[in-house]
Amino acid sequence: KTLQSVQEATVHAERMTGYKVERAVVSISAHQADIQRVRGVVTVTNSEVTNDDLHRVMDSASSYKLPEGRDLVNVIPIEFTVDDCEGIPDPRGMIGVRLEVDAMMITTSATLMHNVLRCVERAGIDIHQIYFQPLVVGHAALTKDEKYQGTACIDIGGSSTTISYYEEGILQDARVVPLGGDNITQDISIVLKTSTTQAEYIKKQYGHAYYKDASDQEFFEVQIEGTDTVEQYSQRYLSEIMGARLVEIIEFAIDALAQMGVKDLPGGVVLTGGSARSEGIAPLTRQVMQTRVRIYTPQFISVREPGYAAAVGLIDYATQQDNFYRRPATTTQQQDV
Repeated sequence: KTLQSVQEATVHAERMTGYKVERAVVSISAHQADIQRVRGVVTVTNSEVTNDDLHRVMDSASSYKLPEGRDLVNVIPIEFTVDDCEGIPDPRGMIGVRLEVDAMMITTSATLMHNVLRCVERAGIDIHQIYFQPLVVGHAALTKDEKYQGTACIDIGGSSTTISYYEEGILQDARVVPLGGDNITQDISIVLKTSTTQAEYIKKQYGHAYYKDASDQEFFEVQIEGTDTVEQYSQRYLSEIMGARLVEIIEFAIDALAQMGVKDLPGGVVLTGGSARSEGIAPLTRQVMQTRVRIYTPQFISVREPGYAAAVGLIDYATQQDNFYRRPATTTQQQDV
């Protein structure tokens, strides 16, 4: 299914842009991921820090021996130090003898990594770079202040929900809950005795997450699966089904944050992902988590839905990283997607 999805996405991208897609940037989920702080140290080659020195110190930070069964996803610089001068975002051009980097190393299951990358490669696409999905979602969804204040980003996808916690400007930890929008669709399908296809349509057209605000005057008809019978239900009844599952997901998110050691959320909660488009999800989350909540939606034509947060974040983050590391642009008509 993953291979098929990659192939279908490639076909759509080529049709819409008129370019042949040959390379891609890939995001790896937080499932089985681990985040740890690492340091790298090198001697500056010719007294002035160059791009080569920057790459060498990042290689030094990446050189930690990984446990068996683990693969490196990213090493993200937090700050650089040149001699005794700390807190430098970009040391190139500075004069010094010793260059250090304080960085964040992200690793994941080697099996998970290999299977994802193999699907992309089997689709005939070269992999340009690999990034950690909570990083790219947080890059898009959170403001600079939110990243410093202590904020949870809850990305409710189809089959899973990713909970990320940012503080002091960086990603501190991330967890995955194996529940998402597909479970809500399945609940609607079971309770209303209809197909999952129709349940998905009902969820998007009439769904409401918050029972108190849902209408008991708005009705819709449902074809009962395997019969000629048509039943009528109110939006408020549908909100009971959706709300019950969403409350469960939010409570799992609270548990995940507790496991990270998070006791308070001064920056509140930012919701994104496909299910964040559900009407009433913000007040429901606010009631359960007792903190301020906002929904992130990308502000670009054709992708103004929370479900595109990861894709938009990945494009922008990858571009930013290419610029920072001064990676050479391709000389062919390859396009990164």
